[in-house]
Amino acid sequence: MTTKRAANSTTHPVATGRLVPVLGFAALAAFVALYWGWIARQVTFSSEYVEDWGHAFIIPLISGYMIWRQRHHLAAASARAFWPGLSLVLLGAACYVFFMLAVPNHMLQGLAMVTTLFGIVLTAFGPEVLRIAALPILFLLFCITVSEAVMIQLTFPLKLLASKGAWILLNLLSPIFGFTVDIEGNMLTMIDSSGKVLPQLNVAEACSGMRMLVAFFALAGIVAVLGCRQWWQRVSLLILAAPVALLMNIVRVATLALLSLIDPELAHGDAHMIIGTILLLPSLLLFMGVVWSLKKAVREEHDTTDQAPSGTPLRWPRISGSAAGALAGATLTVAGAAGAVHTVVPMLGLHLQKLPIEPASGLAVTSLPTETSSWVQAYPDRREAAEVEEQLGTTNYLTRGYRERNPADPEHPRIVELHVAYYTGMIDTVPHVPERCFIGSGMQLGAASRNIPLEFDRSDWRSDPDVPESLGPVYRVRTSGGQRARLPRDPGSITLHTSEYQISETQSLYAGYFFIANGGHTDSANGVRLLAFKLEDDYAYYMKVQVNSADVSSGDELAGLASSLIGELLPDIMLCVPDWIDVQSGLYPPDNPRRGKNQEQR
Repeated sequence: MTTKRAANSTTHPVATGRLVPVLGFAALAAFVALYWGWIARQVTFSSEYVEDWGHAFIIPLISGYMIWRQRHHLAAASARAFWPGLSLVLLGAACYVFFMLAVPNHMLQGLAMVTTLFGIVLTAFGPEVLRIAALPILFLLFCITVSEAVMIQLTFPLKLLASKGAWILLNLLSPIFGFTVDIEGNMLTMIDSSGKVLPQLNVAEACSGMRMLVAFFALAGIVAVLGCRQWWQRVSLLILAAPVALLMNIVRVATLALLSLIDPELAHGDAHMIIGTILLLPSLLLFMGVVWSLKKAVREEHDTTDQAPSGTPLRWPRISGSAAGALAGATLTVAGAAGAVHTVVPMLGLHLQKLPIEPASGLAVTSLPTETSSWVQAYPDRREAAEVEEQLGTTNYLTRGYRERNPADPEHPRIVELHVAYYTGMIDTVPHVPERCFIGSGMQLGAASRNIPLEFDRSDWRSDPDVPESLGPVYRVRTSGGQRARLPRDPGSITLHTSEYQISETQSLYAGYFFIANGGHTDSANGVRLLAFKLEDDYAYYMKVQVNSADVSSGDELAGLASSLIGELLPDIMLCVPDWIDVQSGLYPPDNPRRGKNQEQR
């Protein structure tokens, strides 16, 4: 009897082990079903911004190879159920739903996904297997697109350091190539040997040291995992990733500047991406050189990390019946969360993916009038270089100067620059605002920012009787061309977020902005997300309206000029965005999902 029981206890794990592929496939299917939305968005990010996030495609392959290297240890490990790990599964799924519905954030959704994966492995296979699989799972973090808000915090210092470093390097090279170079913020000015001033080289986001910083960390991580044995060596390589990225970007900016001496066009467009990609090779060689130095610095014993334990055949980890049950439990938990997300969310009328929408008029913002009753165009509209437009995130924008038509001082009419930009669809970014762009171009922030109400002439505003009170107050007004347009909700409360920027010791520039989004308005860049990405809305858009002037002495004076200019242009501005009342009513666009629902309700 005892011998038979012992035989059963020996063969039971092996028999149960045959279920591992089936249960593993079921767990994978449930996992992909739950996180399919995140995976699809990440593929989109990586495809559209290959130079920034294209490395995400190879990270899972590297993680898989890391698992393959540990195959003998996994084969020797004994899997056992660890039910407390189910709490990580639940935590990951709950966080994913929270950061999908309550606070939409792609990066935090990715972190929740990795947490769930940790929980599945821990629950089904126990701490022994997790210790082996932890590093490959953690390596998947390099797949996750970093939130724009986090990137911005690191972009500024790295951008300025790259600019300063390139300026120093170019000054060292100037006697050889016969040029001079000057710097202002992140703007480099090259003057060739003939005295010709070349177009300013803007150290754009592509050269800020941030856009490829994650790729450099991933590269350092690959070299650290595959080339180093000690934890301190791996940590050292990861710490070096940021300095190496900065160094390579300094070389990149300097190279672009030297190319501009040959042809200014070589410093723009695809040259940023091509040179950055080429510099990954010397970065890899540099990391490998560091690995060689670290190995020479400390004598190590013979590495047996990847050698198979004696007599260990290649097979699935030994798994008991309880462990198989734990894997099934984790799978059912994830499958239940996936089912809830894909059934309950639509039943509640929530929309996780926002559709792009254009105005019914078909007008771009460049159609705004060049003259109003109080203002006339001062100089031609300005278009940005291709790489700047890429960072701006839209080609539907306007940068135009307006001059007072009847100034108090005819010899010195004041000029206001108007910048309007339109965005639509799933915009996972932080709007470009003066606090970011002006400081990056070399200006210094002056007086503290203030929110100042705009005082519009309301004599032509007419309350729209067709709009329910719950959506109002909404007003109609005539445009310069005689068309009728709806203003944003409660337009009398629009405020301008104003700041002062020091151009020089004696001159300041004042800038102010607000946003129109999904029929409402806000003066906060973070507030745009609350307006444009409400879960109840099918579509999403926002428009930034910004005014700048060096002819004013205070934020209040800028707000006064903005009240006049924007007040006269606001009806035409609203023709360049969708009529949100029509969108909510299902009247526009023609394929609006609300159209059928509203007709049924009627």
